[in-house]
Amino acid sequence: MSMKLHPTRREFVALGAATTLGLTARLAQANIPAHYPKALKIIVPYSAGGGTDIIARHLAERLRQQTGVTTIVDNKPGANGVIGTDLVAKSTPDGSTLVLVVNSHLLNPVVMSKLPYDTFKDLKGVTQVAVSPLVLVTGIKNEGVNAREFLNVVRKNKPNVSYAR
Repeated sequence: MSMKLHPTRREFVALGAATTLGLTARLAQANIPAHYPKALKIIVPYSAGGGTDIIARHLAERLRQQTGVTTIVDNKPGANGVIGTDLVAKSTPDGSTLVLVVNSHLLNPVVMSKLPYDTFKDLKGVTQVAVSPLVLVTGIKNEGVNAREFLNVVRKNKPNVSYAR
């Protein structure tokens, strides 16, 4: 049985749209208070046109349809998501500004010596919107054909191994 590893853009968009249905259904059932903001802003701390941006735009449209609240997507890329996330961490805490982050959001405090915000104190998770697998890929000429074999090759050739993060 062969497994398709490369979803098409259309499949990716459909997956993103499908994942928002549960969230928007919950929001539609909730009574939105009169003091709720007239507009929501979803900051995407990554470039326009990427997967996170596509999902944010579908989410924004569904939120608008279900709640009647204008929802704007604003891309603020840079520094592995730190620039856009910092804007949200320092925004007025009225619930009108959200950030849609990916898994690197939780890695930033580990790999960056200083952040302009505290990931765990200045921000609060609301919901998971989508799931995205991470895949380890190597050149076709490399010896390792599975994770265990690949790690053995790396251990054996440690001084000659290069990688990016």
